Amino acid sequence: MVFKVWYNPPGDGNCQFEALVHQLANLGLYRSHLTFRSEIVAYLRTHSYLGQQEHGSSTPWDNHILQTRAEYLRTMSENGEYGDHITLYS
Repeated sequence: MVFKVWYNPPGDGNCQFEALVHQLANLGLYRSHLTFRSEIVAYLRTHSYLGQQEHGSSTPWDNHILQTRAEYLRTMSENGEYGDHITLYS
């Protein structure tokens, strides 16, 4: 099986956000990777759980990081900070 890479963003720490905004553009949703990063961090500031808490299938996302919640959010809001499983899930 052969896969063709349609978009290969630079590996500068913004690659996850660049790849996501590239796919969003295909849906007609346009924003910069900086704006999208900011939106994800804002979402995490106001949502403590991954998944749907009301259905019992959620877990506090800060159970999955080694930093404090505040430090993680500060670091993740910086341009060039690599996205991770939490930002991807959000």
